[in-house]
Amino acid sequence: PLQMSITAGQDSRAMLAAARLFVEQVEFFTTYQPTRTAELDVYMAKRIARDRRLNHRIIPHEAANKADKHLWLYRTGCSIGNPPSFQSARLIKRLDPDRVFLSGYIGEVVRYYYGKTLSKSVPQWDGRTITPEHLLLLSQAPCTEEGLARMTSWLSSVPLESADQILDLFYLEQRVGCWISVATSAFADSYRFELWPLNSRRIIELMLALPLEFKIAGGMHRTLIFQEWPELMDYPINESSLAFRFQYKASRFLQALKK
Repeated sequence: PLQMSITAGQDSRAMLAAARLFVEQVEFFTTYQPTRTAELDVYMAKRIARDRRLNHRIIPHEAANKADKHLWLYRTGCSIGNPPSFQSARLIKRLDPDRVFLSGYIGEVVRYYYGKTLSKSVPQWDGRTITPEHLLLLSQAPCTEEGLARMTSWLSSVPLESADQILDLFYLEQRVGCWISVATSAFADSYRFELWPLNSRRIIELMLALPLEFKIAGGMHRTLIFQEWPELMDYPINESSLAFRFQYKASRFLQALKK
C-alpha cells in the first residue's frame, strides 16, 4: 500500500504519471501551510484529484511544537537546512503509518537548480566560471576568510571543468547529500518505510549527462509526463491560473476582514 504527494510542481506530477497503472491502490495527499506556494499546491492537487478521480486528502497546517523540533534536531544531527520541513514536522506525522511513502526525491538533480539560482542572483555571471564566492552564495554562507579558503580548496579538488558539472556536483553534496537525505530521518516513524525510485547511481549518472538546455527546460519530467500520462500536462506546473489568483486574493481579503 502506497501513499504519494501531489503538488503543483513537476516532481510529483512526473511521479503521478509513472504510477498511472496503480493509482487505485495509492492514497494521495497534499500538505497545507499558510504560504502562497502551499495554497497553489492545494488548489492544483484538488483539481487533478477531482478530474482523475484520485483518493486524495489535504493535511491541514499544524505548527511544530517544542518537542517536535527537539526530536527533529536529535534525529537529523541538528540539521535545519530545510526550514519549512523543520517548522512543519508535525504535518508529516499525520501520514498513514501502515503505507509506504513513494517519493520523487533526487529528481531535482536534473533541473540545474544552482545554475538558475546564480543567474538570478548574479546578473553579470557569464555561466562558465565558478568562483568560491559563488559557492558561498549558493550555500547561503557568509563570505569570510575561512569560508573562501574552504571553497577554494573544494574547487581545486573537483576533477571537472564545465560550470554545469561543477554546480551539479555541488548540488548533490550541499542539497541532496546533507539536506534532504538527512531530513527524512526525522520522519522515520511516520510511514512503514520510504522508497526513492530515482535514488540510483545509474539514474543519477544519466540525469547529469543530459544536455544543459534540456535540463534547464525541465525536459526529463515533461518527457516522462507526456509519455506516461499526457493529460496531466493540461494542468499548469508551478503556475497560478487566473482562477487561483482570484481565489487567493479573495481568501487574503476575508482573512484581513476577520482581523
